[in-house]
Amino acid sequence: MIMKNIYPLPRTLLSALLICTLSAPLYAAITPEEQVIPRIVQLSKIPTTESVNEVIALAQEGSTNKMRLQFVMTALIQIGASTAGDAYVKGILDDANAADMSVKGGLAYLAQRPEPWMVAYAEKFLADSYDGETRCMAAKLAGALGITTSVETIKQIISTSAYGDVRSQAAYGLAQLMPVTDFVTAIDATDMRSWDKTLAKQLNVFVQADAATKESDISKKLKRSEFIFPLAAMRYMLQTNNIELLKKYVVQGDATSLTIPNRAHQLFVRMLGYQITGNIDNVVISQIPAL
Repeated sequence: MIMKNIYPLPRTLLSALLICTLSAPLYAAITPEEQVIPRIVQLSKIPTTESVNEVIALAQEGSTNKMRLQFVMTALIQIGASTAGDAYVKGILDDANAADMSVKGGLAYLAQRPEPWMVAYAEKFLADSYDGETRCMAAKLAGALGITTSVETIKQIISTSAYGDVRSQAAYGLAQLMPVTDFVTAIDATDMRSWDKTLAKQLNVFVQADAATKESDISKKLKRSEFIFPLAAMRYMLQTNNIELLKKYVVQGDATSLTIPNRAHQLFVRMLGYQITGNIDNVVISQIPAL
């Protein structure tokens, strides 16, 4: 099932996602978990306002089951941009009493579709008054937003051994902000795990490459099992409106129709807030208005 590989948090956070806001209204009864999880999975594949609202309602029933909380945020990410989802996450991030774990989930949600209004949240949670895991997720968001003034702060974060494996998320953010040589120096100066360093370096090489180099590497990146690479490749094609690459690797069709046969590719397009329409002779890329 796709869901287990899409959520951008490391394993230490996957088990600790989104404890819903304490101020949220509670339902009279909590739906049994064995019913909730399959329903959330189902809703994650139906990108409608109704799906978003139902997912949020299930999050606000009062259950503290960690799997439910994980699947709730994963579903909101996979459904794509939504006004209700944004409001739900803003409520968490604006609540001074929100649990740290809730904040991490909210930052992960924002990092999928960075927008200017999110800058304040990245800067807020980069502060050293927050715990290391929260700062790492804020660093990932800062990288997605292109906040170059955060480079020194993120370098300090990834060099802090106490923050553990979750530093890879901060490294992915820093990869967006530094040229390759400087990034390699910064990463090699840490005691991060060797494989985490390798993945971060490979991402940095791709995102910092010129257009021709990126385009020659798209096919390989789309085939990688680590979702950060196909997602970065898809983001590049969509943001640059590269119809030819999409026709080569992503879409199929004829004079009257257009499809995306790969389910993971369908998901990435939706997660990034885009839609691809038209026919094979007139492929149209556009951003999806928030549900």
